[in-house]
Amino acid sequence: MSRSIVRRASTAAAAALLVPLALASCQGSAPSPHQRPTTAAPTPTPDPHTADPDPRHLALGDCFTADRTSLLSDGRSPLLGLVHIVPCTSPHDAEVYGRFTYSGDSYLPAAKLRDIGAYDCTNLTTVYDMDSWTVSPTRDLARSLLPTRAEWAAGDQDIICYWVARDGRSDVSLRRDETTLDPDQYAYLDAADRPESALAVDPASQGESDLPSYQLWAGGVADSLTTETQLLRRRTWPARARGPVDALLKRVDTLAARWHDASQDSTPASVRRDTRALVGEDSLPQERAVRQALGLATARAR
Repeated sequence: MSRSIVRRASTAAAAALLVPLALASCQGSAPSPHQRPTTAAPTPTPDPHTADPDPRHLALGDCFTADRTSLLSDGRSPLLGLVHIVPCTSPHDAEVYGRFTYSGDSYLPAAKLRDIGAYDCTNLTTVYDMDSWTVSPTRDLARSLLPTRAEWAAGDQDIICYWVARDGRSDVSLRRDETTLDPDQYAYLDAADRPESALAVDPASQGESDLPSYQLWAGGVADSLTTETQLLRRRTWPARARGPVDALLKRVDTLAARWHDASQDSTPASVRRDTRALVGEDSLPQERAVRQALGLATARAR
């Protein structure tokens, strides 16, 4: 159990098209809008070298190049940029990690639309890259492509989420989900996500300091750790991973019991003290051994 950090020249490019880009930063938060299923392609554009470079046609998993100023724009004014969809193994500036359709009927003020993109695109980062050890807000910049008023009126209400490589171009994909992970890697990351998600919503981050809030949080972390162990025990692991997984289970069992004990504390001071101490403890050595056995990252992205 380790706390999530989140929560990261083109070759043979397609023919370019000069298009207006309304781009927004995926930072901050706002109430989540109701989303409806999108018609966006669930997989990267086939044969990207000959794909339509219109950014409104970008699909989940597409890597592309474009004017960096446009990519990093906060969406306050339309900008022009050349957009090329390229294979993710070729140098690229950005990668689409999410796409959703807003369910409202009327075109929203620009600031509100940016807030919606910021909130929901942030939530989609760990769906596209399940591995919290590889998602890093300091390495890759999250942004969103918003529909213009004319596009909205024509029925295009999709918000497209993408990462921009912080330092120059990248030649690897950031996608780590069921389409790219093997079954054992997916099972481990799915189990490990439970306590990481629970730890991320501590009372202090929500502006709360009362005893019931801390008791509820500590109990939730204990339950999430128990769920992690149940998922890990349910699976038959390859021989190379069995020893590391057994060692991790022993450590997580111990931590689950201690978090449960903390949830029974009777004063705000004691529960804050005990949970603060527990947050400082982890299972990093055991996690790293499991990750090495499964071929996952063994060091956190920075």
